[in-house]
Amino acid sequence: MLNKTLIITGAGFSHPAHLPIQSRIIDEMLSKPPIGFMDDWDLETFSFYKAYIHVGIFLLENYTLVDSNKFKVKINQIIDNNKKMITEHNFIKSISKIKKYANEIESTTHLKTLFNEKSNLEEAVLNNNLIKDMANLKEEIRQALVDSKIAVDLEDLFTKLDKCVKAQSYWKKYSFIKVIEIKQYILQLFIYYFGKKNIEFKIDENYTSFATYVKNNRPSIITTNWDTICEQIYEAVGINYDNCLSCDSYYKKNISRVKPQIAKIHGSINWFSCSNCDSLIIKPKGKETELLLSDKKVQCAKCKAKQKKNDILFVPEIITPTMVKQFTKQMYINIWQNAQYLLKNANQIIFVGYSMPLADFEFRFILTKYISPNAKIHVVLHESDKKEPGEKHEVPEDRYRCAFPKNNIEFHYKGFTDYFDSNP
Repeated sequence: MLNKTLIITGAGFSHPAHLPIQSRIIDEMLSKPPIGFMDDWDLETFSFYKAYIHVGIFLLENYTLVDSNKFKVKINQIIDNNKKMITEHNFIKSISKIKKYANEIESTTHLKTLFNEKSNLEEAVLNNNLIKDMANLKEEIRQALVDSKIAVDLEDLFTKLDKCVKAQSYWKKYSFIKVIEIKQYILQLFIYYFGKKNIEFKIDENYTSFATYVKNNRPSIITTNWDTICEQIYEAVGINYDNCLSCDSYYKKNISRVKPQIAKIHGSINWFSCSNCDSLIIKPKGKETELLLSDKKVQCAKCKAKQKKNDILFVPEIITPTMVKQFTKQMYINIWQNAQYLLKNANQIIFVGYSMPLADFEFRFILTKYISPNAKIHVVLHESDKKEPGEKHEVPEDRYRCAFPKNNIEFHYKGFTDYFDSNP
């Protein structure tokens, strides 16, 4: 049987890996992009710039005093140029089949690249500076956001968007369809910024003691995070785990459970579902952005559905920071049932970097409902989470004591590296 120690991780667990917490995604958008070859901006995909620009214009229009109309004009001009380029590209491909025009085409410098049999639409776009036009516009919008000192509460924003989607209503000048589109663009940026940091994760001195604890004790984990740090650590120390997507371990109470579980109650940065057949796709590390931000046409491996222009084929399976969280999909029902099972059977629970925020009322509910009053609780936080003598504002310790008044609770404020060093 498995160790009955359960670890619950929050945003603080991912902080040493420099993964942006949900509320800091806007900060990632505002950060200056890296400089690439010959002092040019490192270029990303057309799909990324499209998402960034539309989200940027939305934020400028609704959360600043900046006139966003000039940016709308510019993006429309770029899109129009893109359409003209496609027409030109298709025209050249068609006439290239006529041999008598081949020499004339090859002698024209501007058309020669487009004539290349190996060229594709992406290369044509790049060679016509359209990607660079998008990159420059994105940089103008980023600077406008920085200069405006924009302040956005993502939880509030997503709550508004989700309520409009649920009611199929307008939000200001944005139609129900536009709201869905903006939300999809924001999710694309979430995947982008999380994915880039996720690729860079390594088990360094911050996570070595935790990896040793996992190897020695094989605990199960419930996490509110989207990143794949826990999975990467388990794989690195050679431990197979159950990702809780099936309900088998919950219902088969008499089986000997030999695998620890990792229950990702808010989804994962590398999970995507097909809008056509609802099948789940789990992308490996480094491939998180392929389905949403690639300029190549994507296809579902199971149902063979192909993504059409402006359609949403793949949906990221992450529960956004909102007060209108929905866990109605069978996948989430399975994960939450397994989480309940883990909570009921744990005799020791270690909370790591989880401040028990009030917005997590669904999770707080099952914590208070299923954790036994006999379970020993360790809460591992940072020094900044500790209340100083005489302070009256609420801190995580207050929320924990209120939630678990009958439990033996120990608080540790030196971070999880120090905690697991002391508890191997």
